Amino acid sequence: MKTLGIIGGMGPLATHDFYRKLIELTPAEEDAQHIPVVMVANTLIPNRIAAWEGRGPSPLPALITAARQCVEAGARVLAMPCNTAHFWFDDMALAVPQARFLHIADEALRACPSSGQAPIKLALTGTHATVAMGLYQSAAARLGMAVQWLDVAAVQADVTAAIASVKAGRIEQAAAEYQRALAVLQSAGAQAVVMGCTELPVISGAVHCELPLIDATDALARACIAACLDARTRTGHP
Repeated sequence: MKTLGIIGGMGPLATHDFYRKLIELTPAEEDAQHIPVVMVANTLIPNRIAAWEGRGPSPLPALITAARQCVEAGARVLAMPCNTAHFWFDDMALAVPQARFLHIADEALRACPSSGQAPIKLALTGTHATVAMGLYQSAAARLGMAVQWLDVAAVQADVTAAIASVKAGRIEQAAAEYQRALAVLQSAGAQAVVMGCTELPVISGAVHCELPLIDATDALARACIAACLDARTRTGHP
């Protein structure tokens, strides 16, 4: 069994949600059957959105430091439950070649329902930076998926507000804000909605949506379990 390194703190509730899912999904009946975990929850990592927009310092040095701390403590599989931070994924992976670094967008898209031979109509909800960075679009290309990405501009304000509300601990308010966005996306013809910010799964149980909600945190946790219980070791994109 490999040790998992969690690069967290972005934000604390999202990291907590990921670790809780990791524990609940692991097929274990006693402590020793659970995956050993090293976690660096550095809440002082520079703001990812501000850095991407050129308004603040790059988080890359702090991200690499966190990844190396995990590896130095014995981690051989790495996960980062923050979507926006994956903008720096490739540079981070190069800095820790000893570990297999799982990409949250790859794992989330693997969990999407099939639409047969036709492109699936997906709505990506996340920070405006995550949407604009093309992280999920690039992941779909890597996986050979046919995707028709819906324009989410009309709901971005509500999604952004929901993410901020979760970070502030206003869960009921966040659910109401995200619910408005989901209603619009369903009317726009989405076949599934990707919760592409790790704050959003925190409120998934408090919203109602007839569409499949793709929980990127859940998908990443499941991939980590498979990787840590797998005898093979790989690095970079899975």
